[in-house]
Amino acid sequence: MKAWMKKSKYERAKKAGWISYISGIPNGIEAEAILLGATDMGHRAGWDPQYEFVMEVRPEGGDSFETCFKRIIPAGIVPNFQLGRKFRVVFDPEDRYQVSFLASVTEDGERFDFRSSPLHLKGLEDTEMKPGEGGI
Repeated sequence: MKAWMKKSKYERAKKAGWISYISGIPNGIEAEAILLGATDMGHRAGWDPQYEFVMEVRPEGGDSFETCFKRIIPAGIVPNFQLGRKFRVVFDPEDRYQVSFLASVTEDGERFDFRSSPLHLKGLEDTEMKPGEGGI
């Protein structure tokens, strides 16, 4: 497949929210975030639901901001998305509606690396971050 076709398909999927919760974000900035809301959109990619998330993102040395975005997550890790929970995320500084999850952090400080539970969307497999990419 030609590179421009793949990018176009990915850009369309990104705009519609049909990308994975761990999709790579070139030149993304890591930050802490708090989950303020999570709504199951009723759409599925196989068994995996699409959610709309509302988060407060707190970049180190920058101003906090609230954002809303859609992502497909594996059904098996839905319980990790509890309201009020802290996360490590990466966001696009040019488009703050593009956020991907790196890890969740429990009240005890325990971390769950989301990249250890990949989600493979047909035709977009190479857009996901692999374990070890980006710091946590």
